[in-house]
Amino acid sequence: MMNRTAKTVPAAAALALTVLILAGCATGQAAAEAPTVATRTTTPVAMPTPTVEPVVEEPLQTYITCDAAPELIPADHVEGTMNGLEPTLLGDSGPRAQAQGESVLNENGEPVAYVAAEGDTINGIAQRFCVGANPTYLEVLNSIRRTGLYSSAGQQRAVVYAGDTINLNPYTIASVGDEAGVVHDFSPSFTIPPQR
Repeated sequence: MMNRTAKTVPAAAALALTVLILAGCATGQAAAEAPTVATRTTTPVAMPTPTVEPVVEEPLQTYITCDAAPELIPADHVEGTMNGLEPTLLGDSGPRAQAQGESVLNENGEPVAYVAAEGDTINGIAQRFCVGANPTYLEVLNSIRRTGLYSSAGQQRAVVYAGDTINLNPYTIASVGDEAGVVHDFSPSFTIPPQR
């Protein structure tokens, strides 16, 4: 008679072995399914330095009273004068009737040119820039690039058109100014100061 226990032991052993194998597979499968933890190394990214545009400050427009403006005094000598007048830098006393345009300022805030508005006149502009007692000074300053008394041999007063650039600086007579969009090239009848 066959020993029953002997048959059962191998069957039990086989069952135990199967359970162990399946358990090992499950453990291996679980290990395979477990997420892998990766370590990440980060390299710092250099942030670009923000570029800051320099702030260019426009010169502030300041107005003067004409009492404080320099007077145009005839020169005692001819050399270095403009038709007998000392070269003088002008000040702006502010917009008014017949002088509503815009001053063009240099880096020191001094008016060096004027852009005329509709209805402006040479006399109104002369009043604004404190040479109202001698408006021909503006014509002297504009005697090369604009028509006026000194470019037309005394035949024609300056006419001002909207948008005209009127020179206000004795050192830019040859380089600043226009008349109705035209730049003339008249020869003045007097010596002008050194030009920039």
